Amino acid sequence: MDRWGKWILLSHKDLDTSERWFAKYGAPTVLIGRVLPVVRSVISVPAGIAEMKRGPFVALTAIGSAAWVALLSALGYAAGKNWHRVEKDFHAAQTPTIAVIVVLIIVAVVLRVRSMRRYNAS
Repeated sequence: MDRWGKWILLSHKDLDTSERWFAKYGAPTVLIGRVLPVVRSVISVPAGIAEMKRGPFVALTAIGSAAWVALLSALGYAAGKNWHRVEKDFHAAQTPTIAVIVVLIIVAVVLRVRSMRRYNAS
C-alpha cells in the first residue's frame, strides 16, 4: 500500500474503513454501488479487498448492472419522442456542467492530497 497509496490517494486508514464498511454492509453495497454513477466503476476494489466470494459478487453485479441498463434504456425511450428538445436542453447545460465537474475534481484532489500529507506526516 505504501508504494502505490500515494498515487491513488489511499491511506491504510482508508483501507481499514473500507474493510469495516464491507464487513458491515457487504453484499448490498455491491448491488447498490452498481446503480450509482462513479461508484459503479470502483465498487470492485473494496469487494476485492474484503475478499468477497466470487459467486455472490457476480450475481449482485449482474442484477445491479441490469437495473442500471434498464434505467438508462427507459430514460432513452422517454427522451426519444422529444429528442430535439432534450438535445437542445443538454447542449445548453453542457459547458456549465463540465466547468462545475472540473472545479469539483480539482477541489477534491487538492483536499485529498492535503489530507494524505497530514496523514503521512503523523
